[in-house]
Amino acid sequence: LHARASMFVVLLLQLTKTAAFSQRPYSNIKQSALQAASAIADVSDGWLSPQQIKTLRKEIDDRRRRKRLAYKRLHDGELAGDFDQATVDAADAALASSEFFEAGGPEKLNVKAWPAVAFALAESCDAMVVQLKKKCVLYRPLPPGTPGA
Repeated sequence: LHARASMFVVLLLQLTKTAAFSQRPYSNIKQSALQAASAIADVSDGWLSPQQIKTLRKEIDDRRRRKRLAYKRLHDGELAGDFDQATVDAADAALASSEFFEAGGPEKLNVKAWPAVAFALAESCDAMVVQLKKKCVLYRPLPPGTPGA
C-alpha cells in the first residue's frame, strides 16, 4: 500500500512538472478557436464572408445548446414591422452584451413574410441577420477592446 501511494505521488509530481513547463503557448486554447476569433475580427464593412458566417453559426449553436442565447418571441402585431419598444430594447440590450439575439415568430407564421420581418428588426437594431429559419438570429459585433470582443 505504501509503495502504491509513493508511486502515485511520483506520477503526480511528474505530471505537474511537465504541465508547468509546457513549451506550447496557449496549450489550453484550441487552434480552431484562435482562427475563429481572427475570422470574425473584421466585419466593419457590414459584409460577412462565408467562413465568418459558418463560424458565427457554430457559436450560435453552441450558445443555444448552453442556453445562453437571448430569445424573444414576437407577437402577431409585430409581424407588420411595427415593433414594440420592449422588443427593440430587449434586442439592443442582448446585442450590446453578448453580440447575438434570437427572435421567433408566432406559431402560425407566414414563412414567406418572415424574412422581411427579420430584416426590419435587424435594421431597427442596427444589426445583421446571421441565421434565418423559423427564427432569426441577429448579430452586432462588440467594439474592439470591450470584454468578450
